[in-house]
Amino acid sequence: MIYITLGEGKVYVEYDGIEHGITQDLIDQGIPQNNIILGHLWEMNAENFREVQSNY
Repeated sequence: MIYITLGEGKVYVEYDGIEHGITQDLIDQGIPQNNIILGHLWEMNAENFREVQSNY
């Protein structure tokens, strides 16, 4: 099972339960790596959400 949301030109992978992972499949289909955000890498801020930089 996977849970993906789309917004602001980005693909947010909120949950990826696929054995091999969905990220490479998205890249193989032409989605640039910098448009794929791993949802579990977001931190809650009291005022808003702040994206944490990843090595992906």
